[in-house]
Amino acid sequence: MEEETIIDVSDTNEGFDSRRDIHRPPPNDTIVQIVCSPQMKCVATITHMDAAIAETWNGVPTYGDDDDQLFKEANLWSVVENSDGSEELGLKHEVTIKGHQINEPRSTLWAVSDDMYIVFKTNYFYYNFEVFNAKGKRKELYFPNEHNVVNQLDFIKTGELIVALIEPVRCIYVFKLDQYNEWACSYRLELSYFCDAFITVEGKLILFDDKLFQLTIWDIITLTFEINYLIDWCYKVKHVEVNEGGEFLAVHAAYVQGENENTKKSMVYVFSLETGINIAFREYDERTIIDKIYFIAYDAGERLLIVSRDQFNDEPTTHLMNPFALKNPVPATKLFDTDVKIRDPYIIKFDNVIGLINGELAIYERLVRKDWIHYLRNDLDDYNRIFVISDSIYITKMIKDELSSEENIFKKSLEFPLGKTPLNYDGSFLRWNLYSTPSNKPKFGPRLEIEALLCYKVDQDKIEWRPIDGIYKRAINPSFPPPEHTKRLKIIECKCLDNDDLLMLTTLGILIWTVYPPKGIRLHYYWGRGKISNEKEFNIGSIFLGIGDYPKIFPESKFLIIIKNKSLKFGGEERSFFFKELLEDYISDKFFMVNYGSILIEAFLFLKEDEWVEKFCKACHDIIFTADSLKSASNIQLLTIIIKVLPQLLQRNSAYLNKFLSQIAFVMPLADPDPVFILDSEIVEASSTPHLCHFGTYNLTKRTSPLFDKFRRRFGYKIEVPQSPPADDTPSLNEFRKLLLKIQSNNWNELEKPKISPIILKAAKIEE
Repeated sequence: MEEETIIDVSDTNEGFDSRRDIHRPPPNDTIVQIVCSPQMKCVATITHMDAAIAETWNGVPTYGDDDDQLFKEANLWSVVENSDGSEELGLKHEVTIKGHQINEPRSTLWAVSDDMYIVFKTNYFYYNFEVFNAKGKRKELYFPNEHNVVNQLDFIKTGELIVALIEPVRCIYVFKLDQYNEWACSYRLELSYFCDAFITVEGKLILFDDKLFQLTIWDIITLTFEINYLIDWCYKVKHVEVNEGGEFLAVHAAYVQGENENTKKSMVYVFSLETGINIAFREYDERTIIDKIYFIAYDAGERLLIVSRDQFNDEPTTHLMNPFALKNPVPATKLFDTDVKIRDPYIIKFDNVIGLINGELAIYERLVRKDWIHYLRNDLDDYNRIFVISDSIYITKMIKDELSSEENIFKKSLEFPLGKTPLNYDGSFLRWNLYSTPSNKPKFGPRLEIEALLCYKVDQDKIEWRPIDGIYKRAINPSFPPPEHTKRLKIIECKCLDNDDLLMLTTLGILIWTVYPPKGIRLHYYWGRGKISNEKEFNIGSIFLGIGDYPKIFPESKFLIIIKNKSLKFGGEERSFFFKELLEDYISDKFFMVNYGSILIEAFLFLKEDEWVEKFCKACHDIIFTADSLKSASNIQLLTIIIKVLPQLLQRNSAYLNKFLSQIAFVMPLADPDPVFILDSEIVEASSTPHLCHFGTYNLTKRTSPLFDKFRRRFGYKIEVPQSPPADDTPSLNEFRKLLLKIQSNNWNELEKPKISPIILKAAKIEE
């Protein structure tokens, strides 16, 4: 029996130590690939032979330029806690699969499961993968046909193996382990067309169509279509990454031309998985080659890590960016410049680096530092915006601690020092001062002001706090209309959040203040207090409603209250309209529009705010058709927010809707029955929309069971998919009009999630 081997990555005061009981490969061995299981329970690695000893393979001489890439062995490791009692993770060696056990001398790792199954990718044209279990024994997958070419396969966290076939037919197979530990097909999903498939650990199937240049997401378990994403014309998707919370999708796509797929430039997109709208994108020229993309620090302050290299230099470079903007990349060399040496190959899983650490295979768990925000600001000089999960959890706890459940009132308020001394709340690079000074009208309470100061380093050991650019000091007392004009604003608690915003729990509600250069201090968020009523616009005595845990972003603001009270004055003589400013900032922020735009436009329509509806539509147009946004056609999906409310817009403001539609163009793509690109044709060169000069179809799906497949093969039964009818059998104009009338006026979702056209269904019946 092979002796168990533990890789120790215990943390000591002297730094990372992985010297005890290390599995040390022979000198000629080199780890070239690492794959991790969905829930990080297992890790698989492969090593290649040195060219000097790779003379034959199974008795057959090997020749060519790729001799140094011959498969030597694969090792399977389980992730365990170290035996010394520390919380650090280690790797326990389970099994070694030698090269002679695999039929293909140049195999690569494809996937590994949490149950210790390994899948290898081979180059056989009729069956391009092999499956082994934890004992190193080959396991078979049974398909209806002997010839099966897999485009993609992977394990998901529930244990199923998802296989995407492209030959002999395009379909998805779902395999489960039965009681005999054999992989049995539970069902399959037939598809009309896809170019490449990607599978997430959550069971999402992402299909790329190189005819329509779009990504389509299906839920494999429920077999439901979720959403699609537009990719720029001639960009082929190379890699996708879903963040830990499952809210955002990062896509790396490379520009290709013709069948040789010579890469010229590439794009990185971030989409919302909920709405399907492009949040941000970044273009890279042909000199930069993207190797890896990762979401990291989900809990502490999420960032997108991009590993790239120059086409003339193999030295990797790393950058961090705010995934919701993809601007101002920050060099992340210091992130890997630690007490250990990390080199390729490595992967990042749940913020853990799995790879060659100090020359040995190990797990490094300290990529995301403990004080992550402070590290970003002070060590990496990353001053981009940060979203932190812990903030919403803290707000919920703070409300529940301070709110009296019996009387629905707060039990205390902040106590200010005597004189003009403010209360200070320091962040990583901002200091907030809260002032309370006597008012000219004592019955209205003291005058409350906030001030924002920016940290400047005078020298190595000295800093100064200087006023920010823009409005750096603002009075925050609300001027309520009667009968609440004598109500005082009481601040219950204040805190500077991890992202340097100032949180206030007040009798008015939850207020979060931020700094927008060059505007200065702005109200960033409002939630909790007040309600709409016929008697008065704002009820400061109402209770907090809907208090709960929100795992990622704050719940949507109380838009109805904000819109209804947009004319509420703050600050007395200064006459600031914080709620109005908040609405203006919301409709000009792309990230906000993607996440909350649908809710906001519905609130405007409900309150019959026609002026703000027009401002909202204009803001959508301006976001899409700016010079930067026009670099990517995927931004057009922001219009789906308006498409969803087109019936309401048509009823309330048809004149403006006509004006708005005249500002945008709906173009019918040229029909090209030949799937070959027509990039160099004269038609495309003359077209104003060359990215639309192609024809494609949406996937039609059908779920079948293995039992039905056996029945069909046994009795020769075959399901025919309706094809397009001849030209002379197309519906008449009168039939065409009747079919269009069957589409209800409220079915605007068809524009976002199209179904099979009733015209096509009618044509199929005519053909029969």
